[in-house]
Formats: sequence, C-alpha cells, structure tokens
Amino acid sequence: MAGSWLWGDNSFGQTTVPASATNVVAIAAGGDHSLALKSDGSVIAWGNNSHKESRVPPTLSGIVAIAAGPALSMAIQGDGKVITWGSPSNLPATVSNAVMVAGGLSSGLALGSGGNLVGWGVNAPFLAILKFPASATNLVALSAGAAHCLALKGDGIPRILGPIRYGTLQSLVSLGAGLPLAVRAVGSPPLHYQWLVDGVPVPGNDTAYPLIPPPADNVLVNYQVIVTNALGSATPTFRQVSTDAPFMPGVTASTDSALFLIWSRIQWA
Repeated sequence: MAGSWLWGDNSFGQTTVPASATNVVAIAAGGDHSLALKSDGSVIAWGNNSHKESRVPPTLSGIVAIAAGPALSMAIQGDGKVITWGSPSNLPATVSNAVMVAGGLSSGLALGSGGNLVGWGVNAPFLAILKFPASATNLVALSAGAAHCLALKGDGIPRILGPIRYGTLQSLVSLGAGLPLAVRAVGSPPLHYQWLVDGVPVPGNDTAYPLIPPPADNVLVNYQVIVTNALGSATPTFRQVSTDAPFMPGVTASTDSALFLIWSRIQWA
C-alpha cells in the first residue's frame, strides 16, 4: 500500500499492512480491524476477527465504496447493493441504491441515492441512533460514532461521489457485450443519467449502472456521465478506458450452440 501509514494499537495486527494491499483506492478503520478497497473492486481485511469482521465474503466483487464500524465491515457493490459482514449484519431489505455507508458501535447506516437514510442494528432507547430527525432529507454525506451520527444536508442538486468505476471484479469483457460501469450520485429524486462516449450521448442508459459498448482494440475512450434532476445537474466526470486485442482465455460452448466466447481485457487509464 504505497504512500499509506498505519499507526496506533496493533494488538490484533490491524496496523500491519498485508502484502496483498496493492493498488488500493480507499481504506476504512474499524474498532480493531482494517479494510482496503483495491482498484479491481476487491476488498481485503485484516486485524481482529472475533465477530468475523475480517472474513471477507468469498463472492464479494465489483465494490465501489467501503466503511467499517467497531466490529462491522460494509461494502457497496456497483449496483448499489450493500454487503455487510461482522456485527451487526442484520441488513434490512429496504437498503438499495446506496451511495455511502457508515458503522456505529452497534448499528449501521446507509445513504441512498435520493438523499435518504436507512439504519439497522441496536437502537437503545437512551441513544436513539436509528431515530432519524424529520429534517434528515436531501443528505449528501454521513458518518457514525460509537453513540452518535452526523449527516451533511445538501440542496437537492445532484452530486457525484467519486469516480466512475467498473461494476464488476472481472477485468474481461466478452466481444460484443456491454461494459458494466457504475457511478455513485446523490440528489433529490428522480435522478437521470446521461452517459457519453467521447462526448457523444449514449441512448437508453438512464441508470447509475449502465452497460456501455466497450472501446475498440487499443483505443483510449473517455466515458462520461452527467447526472440531472429538476433542480440542476452534477459536475460531469469522466474515466478513460481502453481494451487489449481480443483473445480466447478458454473455449466455452453455450447451451444451444458451439459459439466461442472471445474476450478483451479492460485497461483503466
């Protein structure tokens, strides 16, 4: 993890960076464990594992954001789905289209793309962490302490949170298939997404998780998204992507034909 520093208590090895912590784009600190998000959308964890908070689910992939509580680990997939492990992990079914997560002592919080909050865990009467103020709308950021929470209120105008990311761990795309991109944006609903390739609008992809045609072989392409609602638009962001020449990593037959799958490897600039 070049350019990173970890210090403090190391009773559980939480400040001992593992060799696998390379190409890291985000980090999070729990009570006695640490998380790192890598550029390929994978997550690694180390430190205390008494509540399984350092046991990353083996199927976890396509992650765009992470957070940690004292004994809780959280991740947001490219499609806005929240994955938790550790404690508390009783995630309610109402959590969807998440753009940000935070963990408290015995609770978790998720910020939806509409600026709404969803919480889960223990709501002790004397803390009332999960009893949100009526004015907690059009939120754009949140954080959680052991026994209190903070949220930043916006004006409802869309905001893009972070760069465009590849919405899957797989670094290959089959020939003719769409490129699964993902962007985190928050604002007063409904939000609309206009994706562009080298400045040209792509029709039919009004979503935060589109399937966009991949670039031609060895051609650097700018993928861009503009997020709008009735109040305004977000500052456009773009990501440069290219693909290697097509190749065949293996022969795979479909159930009704003998067509081979041809792949190109994605290269992020």
